[in-house]
Amino acid sequence: MQISAIIPTRGRIQHLLRAIDSVRRQAGVNPIELIVIDDASDPPLPDLPKDVNVIHFQDAVGACKARNAGAAVARGELLLFLDDDAELETDAIAARSLQWFESRPQLAAIGYRQLTTTGDIHYMQPCQSEVPALSGLFFSYGCMLRRDVYESVNGFNELFEYYYEENELSLKIYVAGFEILYDPELLVRHHQDSLHRNHEHILRVNTRNAIISYLQHYPILLCPPMIGKCLVQNARQRNIWIVPIADIIWLVDQILRRRRAICHNRRSVGCSTVFQFHALCRKSRRNPTPVRSPLE
Repeated sequence: MQISAIIPTRGRIQHLLRAIDSVRRQAGVNPIELIVIDDASDPPLPDLPKDVNVIHFQDAVGACKARNAGAAVARGELLLFLDDDAELETDAIAARSLQWFESRPQLAAIGYRQLTTTGDIHYMQPCQSEVPALSGLFFSYGCMLRRDVYESVNGFNELFEYYYEENELSLKIYVAGFEILYDPELLVRHHQDSLHRNHEHILRVNTRNAIISYLQHYPILLCPPMIGKCLVQNARQRNIWIVPIADIIWLVDQILRRRRAICHNRRSVGCSTVFQFHALCRKSRRNPTPVRSPLE
């Protein structure tokens, strides 16, 4: 199976070159196709090596549309998504991922373990397990997806631009009947460059996108309690009692601007499916189901 690596970037050239080199170092697989999506870098992205296929956007479109654009031109059956400020920690990541996909036909996505810049285990993981396990989620700082499944569920939601996109795509994968795996031996060092990262804005956008996801996929009766829960989580993350009125106004405006697309793309799933998906996500954090290694 051919692998295509897709790396969106905006203005982080040194990190990007490190990410590209980490993909090039992968052993035990056919040469990996390299695709970089330039999301309106300022200053402009310099010329990259000739083996890198570069897609340029004149205006910033966000990580979701950038990744979808990369997937649209990719030739591989497997899509390796990597943030531009992340790098594959060892040269065996791609080969082990390939073995997982070859041994599990229902596998749609593999989530990798996130490391900090110093190589410590990051507190945020898609699953809390020291052995390979089934997971409800994957995170796109580093992951691999089966292309045909990715395309069948329409990839990342471009209404989001960025943040919460993995949660929504994970739900769509679950509804389609496929599985997500977390393998803690697949390591990604995530440097989390501060460029374009603003904590307050991230919380706003993450909340907005969660609400859009509920409106597009959840039964109408579940939307109000889920939106309320989302706002409570937003306030707790900021150590305040209630979301500021300015943020509420911003959220309402953002949702209204996207209302036609939300209604057009609405594909509601059943209440039982939502509850089962949330139960799987909770289990991933507390007592995930282990999976035997493909080498055993």
